[in-house]
Amino acid sequence: GVPLRNTLNAVLVNSGMMSIMSLAGGYTYICLGGRVPAEALSTQLLVPLFATLLVMQVINEMLIAGMSIVRGTDFRGNFSVYATGIELLSGIIGLLVALMYTQQDLALFGLFMLVLVLGMLVQRQYALIRQNLEGLVEERTRELEVKSEELRKQAIRDHLTGLFNRRYANEYLQKEIAHSKRQQRPFSIAMLDIDHFKQINDQYLHDTGDRVLQRIAQLLESNTRESDLVARYGGEEFLLYFPDTELSGACMHCEALRKIVAQEDWTNIRSGIRTTVSIGVTQGTSAQELADLLRCADTSLYEAKHEGRNRVCCQECTD
Repeated sequence: GVPLRNTLNAVLVNSGMMSIMSLAGGYTYICLGGRVPAEALSTQLLVPLFATLLVMQVINEMLIAGMSIVRGTDFRGNFSVYATGIELLSGIIGLLVALMYTQQDLALFGLFMLVLVLGMLVQRQYALIRQNLEGLVEERTRELEVKSEELRKQAIRDHLTGLFNRRYANEYLQKEIAHSKRQQRPFSIAMLDIDHFKQINDQYLHDTGDRVLQRIAQLLESNTRESDLVARYGGEEFLLYFPDTELSGACMHCEALRKIVAQEDWTNIRSGIRTTVSIGVTQGTSAQELADLLRCADTSLYEAKHEGRNRVCCQECTD
């Protein structure tokens, strides 16, 4: 599956590296006291030859690192302890083969070559198994990551509207309120309820009610800031959190949301439907807890319902 151009490029690069390594290795071999010609190979020369092998391996790694730097890639991704070990082992085996050949021990040489071939076959099989295992591990890891993300979303999201659920909203607000207390920053909370939602379910069945909930959720999300929190807090009740927002600003924002819902065309869900919302807004102080703030927002929402629905009521939350 590799393009021919890339393959030829790899061959030329490797050939160039091997040529440089051979020249450098031969020069190092002579400097270390190696005898020339190579037919004079003996056991005493194995030490300088092994040293040469190590030097050549270092040169190889340095050349690869240099090319990676020139190409602007991370050279650490090209380094593998496994590959380096295989290359060193191959060099050592090559030295042993050369030593046996020069000593003319043909029987031992033939046996060694047989063992070497078998070892190469085993190594190839091991490499294939290792490659398959790495691919399997990567695949399983990706599957686990996807499933973990799905479980995480299920734990914090409402399955119908896709908004954050009540549990996540409470945990989030606890942290945000504590942060606002430390920073002395204002914030506001609103409770939104769909007017006469029970009548929609009774008259048009629950499927229509679900579609209304989904549309309300879409309108709230698309008309609030990224820093705001929108959550489905109950059956037809939604919670909104406005950080760094005074009560007046939150009331204006909620009034705009109320108008957007009231002016929405609901006929594509069901002919004859008209949906409005009532909203209660409150501003917290640094001395209050989440339960107190929610109680104040509920009180404001009750006032909006009591005054005729389809309206926004706002009040400071006092101790």
